Amino acid sequence: MRKQQYIVQLNHKDEKFLTVLKCSQHISRETALSIVSQNRLRNYQSQGIIKKVHYIEKGRQHTAYELTPKGRTFYRQHYQGSNNFYQSSTAVKHNVRLADEVARHHSSWVNERELRQELLDRIERMPAEQRFELMGKLERGEISLPDGAYRAESGELICVEIINSHYGTDQIEAKEAAAEILGTHLEFVRQ
Repeated sequence: MRKQQYIVQLNHKDEKFLTVLKCSQHISRETALSIVSQNRLRNYQSQGIIKKVHYIEKGRQHTAYELTPKGRTFYRQHYQGSNNFYQSSTAVKHNVRLADEVARHHSSWVNERELRQELLDRIERMPAEQRFELMGKLERGEISLPDGAYRAESGELICVEIINSHYGTDQIEAKEAAAEILGTHLEFVRQ
């Protein structure tokens, strides 16, 4: 790979593309191409900002992309704001579905780490007895943060959780408990 800088000038589409990757870890080829051109995607790869990964869905192999360590540095150099990059041990398929949600709500997306801080801030302002009870539930996994959230036009925060058929009642209740503390509505989105 040549050490050429292919991406020289950034635009709104670049910001959206890179922010979706920052907030979801992976993006499908289809969603990527709905934001940036195929040539731009190739340039990001050639410059080492993103790399191609594959995942299986419905018995077929699909292509997705993720930011490289160089891509994270590139993002930090060009964009202000939160540097909380979404990292998940979940399957690429989950993250690709999350990327679709982030792309839909790009301008008002709140990632999981930012939600965690908001949750902890709210718990900290509660009376001591309630605070200790909730922190215990958080440590035991009885409260679990959703994948992210977005601000609706009304200003209301809407939490989003990507679920699959393996989600149990306990997992769903833990996500609902977090949304309740945050004072938000929770949307479950099928993977």
